[in-house]
Amino acid sequence: MIKRVRLEDIDEVEEEERAAAAEVLTVDFPEDVTLHQTGLSLPDELDYGVWSAIGQKLVTTKEGLQWALGDWWAYGEDAYKSRKDELKVLGKKLGYKSGSLMNLGTISRKVPPSSRNEALSWSHHKVVSKLDRDAQRKWLEQAANGKWSVRQMQKQIRERRGFEDKPEERSFKIWANDIRKKAKHALQLGTCDAASYSGLMDDGTVKELRTLAREVESAWKAIAEELEQFQLKASSKLRSRGERHEHVNV
Repeated sequence: MIKRVRLEDIDEVEEEERAAAAEVLTVDFPEDVTLHQTGLSLPDELDYGVWSAIGQKLVTTKEGLQWALGDWWAYGEDAYKSRKDELKVLGKKLGYKSGSLMNLGTISRKVPPSSRNEALSWSHHKVVSKLDRDAQRKWLEQAANGKWSVRQMQKQIRERRGFEDKPEERSFKIWANDIRKKAKHALQLGTCDAASYSGLMDDGTVKELRTLAREVESAWKAIAEELEQFQLKASSKLRSRGERHEHVNV
């Protein structure tokens, strides 16, 4: 029997172009297969491939229904703000518990069509609904590529965000980005043809620029050596751990 999809039964867990490109949902079944409000009628003999395709279509339709209800409710809340009481009564008439349609509408607002991934469930999208649009797309794409379950996706985001929230991690990112910017800027300056300005520079300017260039060279050399030492120490630790692991196994 096909039951009405309710939010409480769901696992916890540009835009116009995207919507237009999305697969249009239809529920076209073979003539002897009929979908009713209270169930699904199937023939006595049904090819396995057809039976399997019907299941996939039903699941896809279920996911689409959740988005459709959410988009529909969000539209109603925006368009009929002065009729909130009527909307609540309508929700009850449709058989939904208080707040269920509102919850569906909230997720539809927070995760617009441009961010939605057809390869994932509505529950996957609920997990990323509190993130910004770029983060939503990133995590949804990773989840789709990795075929993560909702729980796996929650675990990945929780672990990664916990790491990024550490003060030392934020400080490191700022420092590394600063190094990158300064290095790229220095490389751009290095492409300048000093000879073309020879007729414009006096001895004092040349001496000053040479001194600064040497100081910068010395500073970058020190940074490169420090990073090299860090890399050597890290490699040494990894080798040491590997040797200890092999010793224990022996």
